[in-house]
Amino acid sequence: MTFPKHDSYKDSGEDWLGEIPEHWEALRTKSIFRLVTEPAPKNNSEELLSIYSDIGVKPRKELEERGNKASTTDGYWFVKKGDVIVNKLLAWMGAIGVSEYDGVTSPAYDILRAYKPVESKFYHYLFRSPICTSKLKQHSKGI
Repeated sequence: MTFPKHDSYKDSGEDWLGEIPEHWEALRTKSIFRLVTEPAPKNNSEELLSIYSDIGVKPRKELEERGNKASTTDGYWFVKKGDVIVNKLLAWMGAIGVSEYDGVTSPAYDILRAYKPVESKFYHYLFRSPICTSKLKQHSKGI
């Protein structure tokens, strides 16, 4: 991914990030997004969404041959278009993406919703970038 050239840059304050355009602000993820845990009601008919490291967020019906099939979506999390979905176990592999759909997803995933309007696609690419996934891998905890 390449970014347009800017006339002036400043230090981001983070060694791993380096310099950023002068008009940008380096913020912590938690100051941009909140964690959403809004459960879907019983017997809902919402679109079931999944996150894949290679293709991002997709409706499960488009990819029936992949992964396990849920017998019910009771208690799954509501997702709104523009939310960032994170597979907590596979985030370090790039299983993070912005949803282009309203629907529901497994409670094994985190749903991040911006406090105010943002360009969600930017975060889709940022969180899936090699430098970010290496940081996620560095901080992930295993058995």
